[in-house]
Amino acid sequence: MKTHTPKIYLDRNEITSGPAPECLEVLRNITQDELSYYTRDYSKGIKSMLSQRLAELNNLPEERVLLGYGSEDLIKQCIHCYLGPGTVLLKPELSWWYYDSVASEVAAKTHCFRLLKERRRFSFNADLILSACHRWKPSVLLISSPNNPTGNSIMADDLHTVLAETRQSIVVLDQAYYGFSSGNELSLTYLLEEFPNLVVLRTFSKLYGLAGARIGYAFAGKGASRLIRFSKKYLGYNRISEALALTALNARRYYQELRLMIEQQKHKYYESLGALPGMKVYESDASFVLVAFDPDLGGIIRQALSQNNIVVKFFDDDDIRLKHHMRISIGTPQENDLVIGTLSAALTRRKVAAA
Repeated sequence: MKTHTPKIYLDRNEITSGPAPECLEVLRNITQDELSYYTRDYSKGIKSMLSQRLAELNNLPEERVLLGYGSEDLIKQCIHCYLGPGTVLLKPELSWWYYDSVASEVAAKTHCFRLLKERRRFSFNADLILSACHRWKPSVLLISSPNNPTGNSIMADDLHTVLAETRQSIVVLDQAYYGFSSGNELSLTYLLEEFPNLVVLRTFSKLYGLAGARIGYAFAGKGASRLIRFSKKYLGYNRISEALALTALNARRYYQELRLMIEQQKHKYYESLGALPGMKVYESDASFVLVAFDPDLGGIIRQALSQNNIVVKFFDDDDIRLKHHMRISIGTPQENDLVIGTLSAALTRRKVAAA
């Protein structure tokens, strides 16, 4: 009897290890009231318990913490709030297709600033960003840091330089992949006070492993008052999702260990896949690695992964500049070993056959 092998999904940057166990306890203990009644947090003078907690953790006024249905929702809110026909969204090249898609909903134009490509890493460059700003004069400048799919973050000094020269634009810093690397920490309180046109987006979908709960949040500078008004919800937010997020925020040790595991697993990819002929693995600050491969390896790679029910993201149909590239989400150690073993065996067989 043939057994069914479940697919291993490493294509959407989900945390296959799952959230903190305490989050599952939240689900087991849901009450009828949590399902049947709207939140009454507004009677306490706050938008929600979650926005209040995020404000406390980041030393910001609660009114400037926004919640959404994942950061995807908040991206759409920003674009629909500040862009319209003929206006310009400026974003990184080689970035998430969703930015272009939402901009097209409001008939805005999309232009890109270049990334620098080094031997094993992509990087942001303040001069390249500002050059594109001077040329296109964007209503919204979007910087995704770490960037998907290239994995690079903008350095604090470069971000400060860009913000100082783009005060006439709304600057959206998409930090969906925040928390997966140490160092290069940004002082949000200072940045949001110094640059009131800044909006910082984050999510519980990535590091916190709560993609299915759809919880995003944003920190908005005073200059983004239109977005603050635009995002308000009269009847509050999803009470179950809020409880999950609050619980995740308290499970600090679990997520510290998860981040360390993901960092170690990325290095395993750098060293193992990077050593295979015809393969290049780019260093990443996020929960995935971008892998370039020689054109003649594409068929072998796809077949080997498919035969082992492994799903990764190929970019052949997304951007010609990323043809012959794949993005692999960092899974559990066992899943990562299977990916590396599968590709190593396939390329070894090819080498032997060609000898």
